[in-house]
Amino acid sequence: MRRYGCLLFGLLAAAALAPVVWLVLSTPASPSLTNLKAGEHRIEMLRRVPSSATELAVIPSSGGVIRAARANRVTRKFLDEWRAESHLPLMPLLLGGADLVVWRVGGQTGYIARLDRVRRALFRGYRLIRRGDALMISFDDDFVIAVSGRPEGAAARAGENATPSAWPLGLVDGVDAHLFFFQTSQSALGYPPIGRPAATYGVIEPDAVRLVSKSGLRSDTMARTPISMAFRFPAGALVSAGFVEPPKPLKTVMKIFPLDLLPLFDQGGGVAIYGIDDRKLIPRIHGVILLPESKRPAIEETIGARRGSSFLDSLAPQGEQKRMVNGIEVTRRRSLAYTIETAVAGGMVVVGFDRTSVEQYLGDPLVASPHGAIRPGWTVRLRPDELEPLLSRLEERDELRILASDLHDAIRDARRWSRLFENASSVAIAHSVEGEMEVLRAVVERSK
Repeated sequence: MRRYGCLLFGLLAAAALAPVVWLVLSTPASPSLTNLKAGEHRIEMLRRVPSSATELAVIPSSGGVIRAARANRVTRKFLDEWRAESHLPLMPLLLGGADLVVWRVGGQTGYIARLDRVRRALFRGYRLIRRGDALMISFDDDFVIAVSGRPEGAAARAGENATPSAWPLGLVDGVDAHLFFFQTSQSALGYPPIGRPAATYGVIEPDAVRLVSKSGLRSDTMARTPISMAFRFPAGALVSAGFVEPPKPLKTVMKIFPLDLLPLFDQGGGVAIYGIDDRKLIPRIHGVILLPESKRPAIEETIGARRGSSFLDSLAPQGEQKRMVNGIEVTRRRSLAYTIETAVAGGMVVVGFDRTSVEQYLGDPLVASPHGAIRPGWTVRLRPDELEPLLSRLEERDELRILASDLHDAIRDARRWSRLFENASSVAIAHSVEGEMEVLRAVVERSK
């Protein structure tokens, strides 16, 4: 009799554990590269998205993607915040290999997934537990639909739905990726800094995320000249960039330097910022400007015109000092009004405006721009984990907002990027025009 009791207990335990084992076995251990158009059910999912939605994400094999995002140090914090805000059990086991579509309508977020019977039953139980809160869960054939956010936005789900053609799916034709993100012309998100509508697709690696964004050409983009040189980033700089025409925040920052070298960027150039002294009333930028060696005569002419141009210059001798740094000659010119250092390295003229930045640059290893960029119009590398705290302090300074509003606006714009990638140690972005498309490539990394 005891043996039959043990057998019965074993059968009951096996029956109880069988669904759990099945959930584990049917959940992908890792994401797989997927072509978005491979599967008619995705079209059915997109037909259930409200026409008023401005952003849309499609995550094929969502359980595997969420597992990869949880293991990735760049995306882990973002995923945790998303799960906390959504009020949904966005766990790999409950999603399995199902596709997940996420959309936004104002302050409201919606989710749709095509689940198997076991997982639909689990979501029905979850709906009973969470009854009465701001989360609405409904079922339509094989699809589970959930909406979270402001209650007044709930009507958006029940209103007119968009057709799949409303989204720029053609921008990702033939692309295999782990996730896809689309924005309409009404999207207010700051990233990516290209035209709208736009499409972004991404691949999650163990310590990096690779993103490619595309949009149709804007009229102002067609006229931009690509960089004629191969720009490489100094690894130790907080911000480094190569461009012909700088992005607006960098243009504002460069105006603080004592020399106006922007007219010499017709063939491209760069800037590297190593630090910002926020103890000053107006922050002092520590960094260098980089120009092709062919621009050396024009640079010397600009420096010559600067010397003696102010009252402070006349109060101190303006001699030159030379020293060797890593086998390269560095020339320093000083007065009470400024310090300017110059050197020539790797076919570039390096111009610094303090005592340390040129030396830092000459000792810095150089890293390449994001792979695959074709004749970029500009390229930028950030170190958000160190840059974000500094920009946060500067943005909170009321006197900066009053005395240097343009600089304060540039800092605010830079924070939009650094805050988006604040858990990364490096973000490299390259913008280019390829055929009839504007393309932005980004590599987001976290050092071990």
